[in-house]
Amino acid sequence: MRIVQLLDADPELAQGLPEKELSLAARALPAPVINLPEGPWDAPSTRHDHGDIGLLVTGGLLVRRLRVARGSSVELLGHGELLRPWQEDTSSFCASSWEVLEETTLLLLTARIAEGLVRWPILVSNLFGRAIRRSRALAADTAVSSIIGVEDRLLLLLWQLAETWGRIGGEGIVLEISVPHRILAEMLGARRPSVTAALGRLEEGGHLTRTTDGSWVLRGDPPC
Repeated sequence: MRIVQLLDADPELAQGLPEKELSLAARALPAPVINLPEGPWDAPSTRHDHGDIGLLVTGGLLVRRLRVARGSSVELLGHGELLRPWQEDTSSFCASSWEVLEETTLLLLTARIAEGLVRWPILVSNLFGRAIRRSRALAADTAVSSIIGVEDRLLLLLWQLAETWGRIGGEGIVLEISVPHRILAEMLGARRPSVTAALGRLEEGGHLTRTTDGSWVLRGDPPC
């Protein structure tokens, strides 16, 4: 299994670390690499070692589906997210599954890394910050799902995704990930044809445009 240094693969994790400590930390946190091809992912149900922290996404895009009776939800996950697929959901009647949308790279944050992180509490704080950010994003998803009307929900969802995967461009906010219509439909609890039609109406209304490389450009201000 290939090994890389954690901070080489995810330099943003070192935010706030003093310069004099950075070079040392960059050589002291080796992590095994896991590559996932596109398609369903049979995520591990048990951790490799009881001291393992989790799996850190450093590239690609995947979704986690959660099903409860006839209801379901979809969570989109990418760079910087911390996963613990072996950790049970809070309700025993939930069933989860995973799908890799784009070839994804994970780092296994082992017990050895956990021991090393003790030397640099700011790295631990940054990991916790990401976990809190993810939980708040899920709360925002719930709020978006309460909005009536597919078009309004879709526009809010795209702006929410832009908070994580967007960059400022010349004509608006460029959302650089390509999310299939079927995934957007699942995230909204809508039918795929309804989402495709709503995207068309949003383009006609000047709220977004599609670039030649498949990215969306969001125009104007976020809806409030």
